[in-house]
Amino acid sequence: MRCKLILMLLIGLPIHAETPGAALFLRGEGAEIAIGGGDVRLPATRFACAGCHGADAKGRTEGGTVFPSVRWSDLTASGAYDTKNFSRAVTEGVAPDGRILAQSMPRFRLGPGVLAALVDHLKTLDGNDRAGITATQIHVAESGNAALDSGFAAAIGIFNAQGGAFGRQIVTTGERGALDLAAFERDHVARIGAACLAAAIAAIRHDGYESVRLSGRVDDDVLYRLRGAGLLADPEAEAVLHAGVPDVAPMTTGLVHYGCIDQLGPVATDLVRDGNHVTLTVPDRAALGWAAASERSADAMRGFALGMLLGRAALSAGRKVTLAELAETASMLPVIPEIVRLAP
Repeated sequence: MRCKLILMLLIGLPIHAETPGAALFLRGEGAEIAIGGGDVRLPATRFACAGCHGADAKGRTEGGTVFPSVRWSDLTASGAYDTKNFSRAVTEGVAPDGRILAQSMPRFRLGPGVLAALVDHLKTLDGNDRAGITATQIHVAESGNAALDSGFAAAIGIFNAQGGAFGRQIVTTGERGALDLAAFERDHVARIGAACLAAAIAAIRHDGYESVRLSGRVDDDVLYRLRGAGLLADPEAEAVLHAGVPDVAPMTTGLVHYGCIDQLGPVATDLVRDGNHVTLTVPDRAALGWAAASERSADAMRGFALGMLLGRAALSAGRKVTLAELAETASMLPVIPEIVRLAP
């Protein structure tokens, strides 16, 4: 029997040729936060600059708190800030005029090379506002993973055929300043995977199972989620959860398989043909019949998800969008998986 999947996947995205300064600003990588006078330190990944000041560094207001622009042109406009004063503000929480900055501004611990890279990143933001985006195109740098790129190309082909966003088509390019598909996958695949896994576990509970077999490489987080859901890991259980790279070894017929589309999808058709039921968690349903599961790799499905989310972000971000705003919009789009059930 041939089973066709009704599927579409999800996405998000970041910026091309990422530097240490961009990694620090966007995700807090490469630094620590000092708390309690410096006695306690935490990874700065929990306090990324972009979380308060925005991915474009233009600042924002949330809950009555004003987070100012930290673009270098804005910081230096009055002549108050230079590299030395900026370093003191970032590491000690002291403004150039001696004012103590609010405690909502973390005190970072970072090396001079990382600080210089952060300053360079803030300096580039003004010039990069329109890089990678023209009146008619949104440029994306391919990942170099042929399967991922092929899935992405299929998704943006659908998006472009439907008219694109505000007169713009999504195109791949080798030019600098494009959105980086590989960087997006690194930043967002965990978010998508976590949502799909949670939906798969919820489906198992909804279907009344009390224990599951585990297929694929399973980490401690999966076991923690199963315990929290009251599900036991039982190698003899009728329900099978594909929580990592699928185990393609033959399985007994008559089982019920659950998992995320990019992991379980490539073997779903074979499982159904062999008499198993399959329940897929799909981040989104937009492109009907794009892939018969057994003919597409996990990377290709993931690339397809990236392309669809990029299209959603382009439509949501508006006409006058920058790369940073597009990336931030994509990261804020909700991941609400749906269920697709396949029967023999």
